[in-house]
Amino acid sequence: MKDTGGPAFPRPASGQYANSDDQKGLSLRDYFAGQALIGLVMSMGAAAGMGFKLAPDVLAGHCYAVADAMLNERRKT
Repeated sequence: MKDTGGPAFPRPASGQYANSDDQKGLSLRDYFAGQALIGLVMSMGAAAGMGFKLAPDVLAGHCYAVADAMLNERRKT
């Protein structure tokens, strides 16, 4: 299983969710990929005028590759 880095914005379990995983929220890997997506899409906006396009599945793969690299670098420190 891929290391997700744990939850990005964890909240303490309480009340009716005390014994639930519902409070874990977004994984750090997904958060990093989403941030990479923003940067790539913004930079592609200018490149699109020159005919540069990426298929969505290829773009998603790049975003998760960036996220995985960030998690790997994070483990070093």
